[in-house]
Amino acid sequence: MSKRALDTAKRYGRQVDLVEAARQIIEEQKRNGEALSGIMEGCYVISAFPQKISDKKYEYKKCLIITENEQLQVMEWGLIPDWIQVKSSSEVDIRTAFTLANDWRQKTINARAETLFDKKTFSNPILSRRCIIPSTGYFEFHHNPDKTKTPFYIYIKNEEIFSIAGIWNKWIHPVTNKEIDTFSLITTEANPLSADIHNGGNNAGRMPLILSAEDEEKWINPSLSKQEIKSLLKTPSDNDMDAYKITPKFRFIDPHNPSIIEKVA
Repeated sequence: MSKRALDTAKRYGRQVDLVEAARQIIEEQKRNGEALSGIMEGCYVISAFPQKISDKKYEYKKCLIITENEQLQVMEWGLIPDWIQVKSSSEVDIRTAFTLANDWRQKTINARAETLFDKKTFSNPILSRRCIIPSTGYFEFHHNPDKTKTPFYIYIKNEEIFSIAGIWNKWIHPVTNKEIDTFSLITTEANPLSADIHNGGNNAGRMPLILSAEDEEKWINPSLSKQEIKSLLKTPSDNDMDAYKITPKFRFIDPHNPSIIEKVA
């Protein structure tokens, strides 16, 4: 078991029995010829988006996730909606469901806090399947007047691991009938520090919904009312946040290498 998993379990008071999920990840790494490493060994993720292997085939990142469950969970980034179902056992219908699921996962990496209750993809998970995505920091680009982009690493001061709010869902694999747990990261209107950095692109002025330590257990309580949930969907303060420039080559550095977040002038 990786040190990262142990540290995360300790931080959230969870058990570290990832058993079957951990075994599956290791087996996948072996099949793909990847270097074996513990789940979340290291703490840096370059991009939230899945890697495109070939046309309509993607590899989705697996992350440690906190739910109301006493144990840490492992889920794939990119929520598969409830309403994607297999109409029959025919090869055509199964292929159609897979294609639809993959297409939609590109759209569900993030979920906007303002429309969670309005969109059918998120309206059920936000009511009873909320989760926490443990994070050590995240990356954003600042768009410069000369049309270049400067990457920044954004983090919480004096917090090795902090909590980003998310929602999750369970989908049944149409061939193996195995359950697939997937999640979306919730975004909200950016606070001043984040807005100044994230000033361009398709989602300018957005940031992850970072939960305060006091709201963590409340957020994953499945019995919260709709109004109680809405009260937690607020822009985080930037009082304890900080950021600095990192190398433009960070996307080409091994995500487990600490140099990925080294400060540059």
